Amino acid sequence: MMLKQNKHFLLFAVLVTFVLFFNLGAWGVAETSEARYAEISREMLLSNNYLYPKLLGVYHFHKPPVTYYLTVLGYQIFGINEFGARFFLQLAVVIQLLLVYKIVDLLYKNRKLALYAAICYFTIPIVLMAGRNLTTDIYLTTFIIAGVFHWLSYIHHKGNYHLYLYYLFMGISFETKGPVGLLFLLSFVIIYRTVLKERFKITMHHVLGFILFIVVGGLWYFLLIYNKPEVLDYFIIKQTVSRIASKSFHRDQPFWFYLPILLGVLFPYVISFFASGKKLWKINNRVDKVLLWNTVIIIVIFSSIVTKRIFYILPAFWMIAILIVRLLSFTSDRVIKAMKIAYISLILIYAMACVVLYFYKVETITIPLTQLVLVLIALILFLIVYFKFFKSVRKPGVVYGMGLFFFSMVLVSGTFFMKNNRDALNSFKPIVAFIEQQPADSDKKIFAFDFLINSIPFYTNSEFYTVNYLHDTVVREIEFQANDKYKNHLINVYLKSEADRFKELLDSGANYVLVKKKYGVYPPFNFIKEKLPHTKDFGKWVLYYN
Repeated sequence: MMLKQNKHFLLFAVLVTFVLFFNLGAWGVAETSEARYAEISREMLLSNNYLYPKLLGVYHFHKPPVTYYLTVLGYQIFGINEFGARFFLQLAVVIQLLLVYKIVDLLYKNRKLALYAAICYFTIPIVLMAGRNLTTDIYLTTFIIAGVFHWLSYIHHKGNYHLYLYYLFMGISFETKGPVGLLFLLSFVIIYRTVLKERFKITMHHVLGFILFIVVGGLWYFLLIYNKPEVLDYFIIKQTVSRIASKSFHRDQPFWFYLPILLGVLFPYVISFFASGKKLWKINNRVDKVLLWNTVIIIVIFSSIVTKRIFYILPAFWMIAILIVRLLSFTSDRVIKAMKIAYISLILIYAMACVVLYFYKVETITIPLTQLVLVLIALILFLIVYFKFFKSVRKPGVVYGMGLFFFSMVLVSGTFFMKNNRDALNSFKPIVAFIEQQPADSDKKIFAFDFLINSIPFYTNSEFYTVNYLHDTVVREIEFQANDKYKNHLINVYLKSEADRFKELLDSGANYVLVKKKYGVYPPFNFIKEKLPHTKDFGKWVLYYN
């Protein structure tokens, strides 16, 4: 039986790996987050400077460097391209699925339950969204789950080396997103010990493990602070305290922010919570209680913090997936039927949307023929298999299978959508491609006017300038710059001298200025229109060129 479940997980892992890597480099890097991480990693690789991350030539210390290092490694293997940037993201998702499988098997001694938990986790859309978005979150989640797995292995007497691996992953998580990783790892240990009424016993292995955490987790910080002592205050006040207690990052949200997100991303599994959720609070299984209380406490803590983003609570969803599987194991046939109907509805709605948008054109959305054909073929196969084999089945496994089919279909066909919808994706790859197709010029210059665009240098070797006037995205943190070299490509045109320099730069060579259509060219800079008489519309943007 164990061998059979392992084979099923292996088949699942192979399918997921294919789905995640399929057509991975087809679409351009998306602004702002993915483009920012992709460009910082590119500059890091080209400069061979792994201590000081830079974005468009300006020091960028918002996050520790592990995400950049992994992206650089992807570039070294596959080249500086979209596939290289996203490769380790997909691998991280596959590793998470394996870890969820191993954790459930360790806690419940049930490989069928472990398989269902892994599938359920894959079919929670926030996980797939994070896997398609180059940020720290998917990597942080991987290191947290890995840390939990090794701590549980240590608790279950699998060897002291698991304790050292726990501290190692704690250190790596600290080098991925700072102190937030500690919250997830420490809370799990504390709640586990408390619920199971186990003593907090400290041994020499814990002391040595903690030293390992300090060395691994603090190495980059120690080196950076040693060379630039002023960043210590920046890390403590601006990047930690301000995110917790102030609105300085313009990401403040109400306390209830995560509630509708949870309801949305857990559909249709949320149906089981409404129908049978009371049973969770009456459970006698102490492991279930650990997962439940840990999830609740994590969500309450992050709801209390002023700054909120959807991916902040991503490292809690592996526990939510396990709780869903546990809940569905004793839910009623009526609930299973409702969830099957929900998935059928989602599949039909997605297919119908593709058909309608293909034949009835919408200005900002394009459904390519390849996507439409794939979706229709998948729909026909699904309907045949479902009505022949699974229509009358009322087992949770059918629900997980339907979820796996739906999200696999969306991921595979969605790659063609993202390739053909620059505006929806917020990608500048087609714009740069147009510029590169213009006649060659040794003095080709590209300007982003009053908006921070990170991805243009990713696609061109032409000189690229950021023109800063009024928009807050263009305000750079320049207090850590060692010299004024960054000014060569950051033009603060609210200063007359810099406005004159911008004007002079447009006097020679082939020039291209991107202006946000929403704002247009401000009157003081009408010389852009005079010097660059040609225009091309790119949806939200207008390109002026000579």
